[in-house]
Amino acid sequence: MVDAVLSPDERHRPVLHAPWVLLEEGLGRGANPNRAVEVFKASPLYGRVRPGVTQAAIGPRRAALRLRDDIIATGFIGRGHSARWNEVRDYLLKLTGRLPVALRNPC
Repeated sequence: MVDAVLSPDERHRPVLHAPWVLLEEGLGRGANPNRAVEVFKASPLYGRVRPGVTQAAIGPRRAALRLRDDIIATGFIGRGHSARWNEVRDYLLKLTGRLPVALRNPC
């Protein structure tokens, strides 16, 4: 165990993605995906968010808006002027492994 920590195998190191990949996923500079998962797990909507479920169908509107705003506060910027619910929903599902992440290759 000590050897694995002190001399890790290159095949098992975390992948550092290029900034353009992170931007395409809606992450701004300084985004903290681990904090986003913590916020999500603490939300009353945790467990109710599923692919394709709209903000209106997820539960109380205030809870959905609060979750969206709290996730934006962790550095998620989405793709437009401000992150929409469907972008936040998909981001959370990708972070928790419930929605696949598309592979991207640099051009």
